[in-house]
Amino acid sequence: AVTGGSKLSRNMAETGRDLTKRGLKVGVIVVDKVSEATSAVVHNVSELGESFGDLVAEAKADLAQERSNTSNGSAVEKVTEVTVEG
Repeated sequence: AVTGGSKLSRNMAETGRDLTKRGLKVGVIVVDKVSEATSAVVHNVSELGESFGDLVAEAKADLAQERSNTSNGSAVEKVTEVTVEG
């Protein structure tokens, strides 16, 4: 009976080890996929931030130019309505 119990314990230990290893593999795959997705999102947000920053800089430059033209007697178009569509 002792020998059979030892063999059963070994089988259970091996089964537990295999299940644990499979679970770890799934975990590694999930972490890799989440990391890839996060990197892509961070990259896209970074590009969007840069693009928005560029637009703000261009708008400021345009305003400065328009103010300069106004002080030189040139007419400046007044913006009365802005529509943003996403």
